[in-house]
Amino acid sequence: MDGAKIDLSDVFAAYQQDVYIYILRMVGDRHLAEDLTQETFVRAFRGALRFRGDAHVRTWLLTIARRVVASHLRKRRIAEPSDTEPGDVAAAASSDTPTRLAIEQALAALPSNHREVLVLCDVLDLPREEAATMLDTTPTTLKVKLHRARRAFKDHYPDD
Repeated sequence: MDGAKIDLSDVFAAYQQDVYIYILRMVGDRHLAEDLTQETFVRAFRGALRFRGDAHVRTWLLTIARRVVASHLRKRRIAEPSDTEPGDVAAAASSDTPTRLAIEQALAALPSNHREVLVLCDVLDLPREEAATMLDTTPTTLKVKLHRARRAFKDHYPDD
């Protein structure tokens, strides 16, 4: 697929929510997630002509989102070395149900590599092959990482 054949408004409509959810789960702050989602689509639209179609459009966008988040976190570490934790998930989700709040808190407590695998595979339900491509790993390695991430999540999720 040639970049010129991509209808950018359709791409935005189809994938904006997935990109936003991925970024929100990675940074834990709704306002920041909105800003980074916008930055992701700006970068995607600027680079649309370079999209070769080697991957699914959603995988391409989530890869851009991953780079936008990583860039933001690097800048934040340099600017604020004492504050490297994700945003206040509890405050951002205060109107949500207790179960959803517990899930968001458990996700926020995970290391970013575990959180990323869970968000891609369990929250966004990305096919394993696409998630593996995005994370530059094999499907077998992704399966191991997903198992470890789920186990770590269970350690942080309160048992009732």
